Amino acid sequence: MKTSLVLVLLIFTLLYSERPIGAKDINEFEMQMSNWNKKSALASKYLKQAESAFKEGDKYRGCINQKKAGSLGVEASKSLIKAFELNSASKGEIENLENGLNKWKEFRDFC
Repeated sequence: MKTSLVLVLLIFTLLYSERPIGAKDINEFEMQMSNWNKKSALASKYLKQAESAFKEGDKYRGCINQKKAGSLGVEASKSLIKAFELNSASKGEIENLENGLNKWKEFRDFC
């Protein structure tokens, strides 16, 4: 009797809770990865535009696009770091991502 009552309560809790156990972490990870994908794609786009502008001799437009790319790269890198932390990445992996983050910051602040 006790076992069946515990089983019913467990099933009820799992079915009617706001989220299944562990879903918050999965959703957070997916959100961070989605943010990484979107922002890194935009950063790449602005980076190409900056490169084209610099080749054409338009330093002003090149710097604007480089700053946009750098800012988006920083945001993307922060999301990737959070996603890796949620997945219990090693300290070395996080340090490599932080080095990439610092490169984006330098790139953003260069112009």
